Amino acid sequence: MIAFKKKDLLDDLNEKQREAVEYFDSHLRIIAGAGTGKTKVLTRKILYLILEKKVDPSKILAVTFTNKAAKEMKDRINSKYYDKQKVLFENVFTLHSFCAQVLRKYINLIGFSRNFPILDELDKKQVLQDLYVKNKITNHEVSYSNMAKYISWAKNNLLNQKDLIAELEKQFNGDAVSKTIANVYQDYLNYMAEKGALDFDDLILHCKTLLEMHPNVAAKIARHFNYILVDEFQDTSDLQFDILEKIIDKSSQLTIVGDPDQTIYNWRGASVDLILNFENIFENSKTIVLDTNYRSTKKILASANKLIKNNKNRFSKDLITNNDEGNDIEFYHAFNTEAEAQWVISKIKLLKKQKHQIKNIVILYRSNYYSRAFEDALLGEGINYKIFNGYKFYQRTEIKDVLAFLKTILNKDSIALKRIINVPVRGIGPKTVEKIEAFAEKNKISLYDALFTHFKELPLGKEIILKKIYPFIKILRKYQLISEKYPLPVITQKLLEELNYLEQIKGNQNENQNAIENVKELISVSMKNYFETNKEATAIDYLNQVSLLSTTGEDVEGDDFVSLMTIHVSKGLEFDNVFIVGLTEGVFPNYKHLEDAKENKHKTKTELNKGIEEERRLAYVAITRARKNLFVSDSRGSVYAPIIHEKQTSRFIREMGIDFESFLVDKTSKFSHYLSEEENKNIKIIVGDAVSHTRFGEGIVQEVNDYDIVVKFVHESAPLTIKKNHPSIKVLAR
Repeated sequence: MIAFKKKDLLDDLNEKQREAVEYFDSHLRIIAGAGTGKTKVLTRKILYLILEKKVDPSKILAVTFTNKAAKEMKDRINSKYYDKQKVLFENVFTLHSFCAQVLRKYINLIGFSRNFPILDELDKKQVLQDLYVKNKITNHEVSYSNMAKYISWAKNNLLNQKDLIAELEKQFNGDAVSKTIANVYQDYLNYMAEKGALDFDDLILHCKTLLEMHPNVAAKIARHFNYILVDEFQDTSDLQFDILEKIIDKSSQLTIVGDPDQTIYNWRGASVDLILNFENIFENSKTIVLDTNYRSTKKILASANKLIKNNKNRFSKDLITNNDEGNDIEFYHAFNTEAEAQWVISKIKLLKKQKHQIKNIVILYRSNYYSRAFEDALLGEGINYKIFNGYKFYQRTEIKDVLAFLKTILNKDSIALKRIINVPVRGIGPKTVEKIEAFAEKNKISLYDALFTHFKELPLGKEIILKKIYPFIKILRKYQLISEKYPLPVITQKLLEELNYLEQIKGNQNENQNAIENVKELISVSMKNYFETNKEATAIDYLNQVSLLSTTGEDVEGDDFVSLMTIHVSKGLEFDNVFIVGLTEGVFPNYKHLEDAKENKHKTKTELNKGIEEERRLAYVAITRARKNLFVSDSRGSVYAPIIHEKQTSRFIREMGIDFESFLVDKTSKFSHYLSEEENKNIKIIVGDAVSHTRFGEGIVQEVNDYDIVVKFVHESAPLTIKKNHPSIKVLAR
């Protein structure tokens, strides 16, 4: 066995990290800010227990909240421990895997077999597919992933079918989708009971029940583990904390590590109050604050510190660093989302010229629907990108549905028709479609012609034709006839309303994915901006353009791509160059929290601030992902959720210490106020800049060359090339 030296564990730690590793006199709360080395401290503390204090490794329990984090912690421990002892340390669990282990031993005490099957996410999806058939619904109405989230939410809030309907009716204003979700929920519970199966939520719930009903089991576990260490404690829910609390006794020593400023999973049940009130829950406990950041520049941290100080319900701390001062944070107030995206692209191209690898670039947004303009811009420039934990905009179910409706009425597209023939659900199942396809093949006609021209001859029976086929065809024919009379956004909106499509997809909403917002983005932004830019374009031209976008840029291999993700997904990651986009009131902070503050006047100020404070913590997480450069942006125009209103720059911009007054719109200009002549002489024009021309008016710079620029003017159908230094061109304030 290799000789152990204490300095091997402590020499590369700072003073506070070392104190946290060596402290064992009471329960310990480690408040660890972003980038302060919390995982390093936690793993060293475990190694210190084993190698210095000679604690039996089986008496140590380490708990975290993701498999990835558990693996990383285990690997770090064993990289040192295995070299010394030639055995592996195995007691690192997610809370779910720990509960599963407990239940395998004791679940028979609460009436279950010890051989219970555990349903993973794929298993759950298969069960839901079967239940959807039984309940005659499709994943267009409520996606499997969202149904799984509703089930999880209901379980963790201990709701029965009736309670769930009541809660969902508040969310969906009494819509029928509430009963649909509740029915599937009850069927799912029945299925699980019949099979004696458990899903991930059941592991927590049944473990809690077991420990409550059989305190002797809890006491036995508490006697076994003398040291319990919990990572990412700010993500703990009340339910999860109940389990941890039950396996701690007077001889146990608990260490928790977390950052209350990074509590961003309130919608999953995480409670910031648990980590904030730790010293009240465990009297005589100690707190050590890790505040030295090893990730970001001084200017990035100054911005993060200024922002988060606006939260009232927090543990007061400032992050400090010995890193360089760094570059200023860059802010851009764009004319619209397309211009915002062009500015981001121009910065990415500049970073590439400066030898930054694009794998070190990330674009962060509050909600998935906001990715559309940036995907379009990246595709247009031929820059590889990858969406993390989500689908590319034009591959999202609801977007493909809407485009299929349009392709059916405008292009008479049989493939598109097959996709939406039973969307929303109208009782035209797979067997009916097979009969229609067989009829079409026999008569050597397309599926479209079979339905639209020969529907009376279809071998389906009069009732199916009259009640299911004809009403659908009638609506589509109506919009075919008027498709050339009205703008495509109007046609699309009216068609979806008449088909009741938006009501059907209400169930596909959660914290990061909102199907309705995606559709609004397509109609009110993508279509609107396309036709403003291409005055002579037809609806067919738009569909052709979108088809190119949706089939280009498939997932790339390797790591040569720009990363796009929601801020929630970015938690725990870091990048040299970070773009935070869509910093607009109603987008970020999200409109749901703004509306909650307006509508719930009976709540206390503290209750109303909870939503905004969580949004601010989310912004804090986004800022602290950046190592070297931070870019933030918003855009003018309108916000379309929940109602149309003019955009306002997010409060978070001002709270970050950015002086954005010079970016605000002058009412006399579509863009912004003019720079002075002296400023215009010295300014360097970049892609995305708003400019004014004495003859052509205002526009956006699309391309910058050595001697000229290409500008898309608002009132011109095609981009124009103009000399860069021409006196008729003025740059509008950025």
